[in-house]
Amino acid sequence: MERSFGNPHKRQRASGQFVITLGSTSRKYRPIPDCRHIRTSTAINGACRADDVDKSGDMSTSQDPAPPHDDAKISLVVATLGRRIELDRLLDSLTRQTLPPHQVIIVDQNPFGWLDDLLAAYADRIPLLHLRSAKGASLGRNTGLACVTGNLVGFPDDDCWLQPDLIARIVAHFGARPGLAAACIPLSDETGQPIMLRWPANTTPITRANVWQTCLMAGLFARKSAFALTGTFDEQLGVGAATGLFSGEETDLLLRFLAKNLAAEFTPITGLHHPPRPPIAALTPRASGYGRGFGYVWTRHRLSVAGFYYFCLRALGGQLFALLKGDRGAASFYAASLTGRLAGRRLALQQRA
Repeated sequence: MERSFGNPHKRQRASGQFVITLGSTSRKYRPIPDCRHIRTSTAINGACRADDVDKSGDMSTSQDPAPPHDDAKISLVVATLGRRIELDRLLDSLTRQTLPPHQVIIVDQNPFGWLDDLLAAYADRIPLLHLRSAKGASLGRNTGLACVTGNLVGFPDDDCWLQPDLIARIVAHFGARPGLAAACIPLSDETGQPIMLRWPANTTPITRANVWQTCLMAGLFARKSAFALTGTFDEQLGVGAATGLFSGEETDLLLRFLAKNLAAEFTPITGLHHPPRPPIAALTPRASGYGRGFGYVWTRHRLSVAGFYYFCLRALGGQLFALLKGDRGAASFYAASLTGRLAGRRLALQQRA
């Protein structure tokens, strides 16, 4: 995998697919760069017309913060690495939407050309834009945000898939709530059973007290105009970040929304499917990084100290219980998670000093 992609606005042709490469940045919360030279909803034989100017890429807060339902347009940003079968399933589900997405931005972090044939097969079926970035989930999403032209934006994982009416229901939800900046929805397995978190049963405002229990990245949808107030995802956070802080980017973003008095809520709109979490022992290699992100974000935003140590005690309890059962794999996961949480907290405190 190449780590450098040269000129941040250089256009390249790869196997007939129009590709735009955008580089990284060292800024913590970078503003949305200008991407108005691209009209992402136009596809000609799998290629976007670069000479078509679309002024809707402007991220100014002068944009109508709550477009009418009929005018709402949703862009989806998908950062992807190492998945073809799963990405194919996601794209296929997008072709079946009762309300088609305004724009689908694929941010490709694979070797050059690895996805070209797959994306070319969908170029005349959905409004597709193929971008490239270096590795890092938050970097990939920020790269896609630079070219968003919809009023709303979502960030499904590359192994998700959508029920046919999901986009229509999300757009309707925002249309009925003019003051809503972000909405989070639950994830479910292929049978429709909720997974990952113990999701609330009803629509619930997201607060500093419940933000960790109400949102995962794949289920986050937001108004594009909100990012002009908060900046984009912190590229120090998320899977693939050079810092080793492998989680918490969606929580950090929502906490910044709340700090700007932007309204966010969890709503139990179903239909976003995701593979179940693998056995806990399989997560051990990343457990420390996930824990570091958790401890770092929790401490950076000065959430309850008692609450932080409550979650640390839960990890310790999980480790001890696993040892009593003789489950070394699970015990290793909880131990790594605990040490990661404490390390992330130390890092945030050091930066605060």
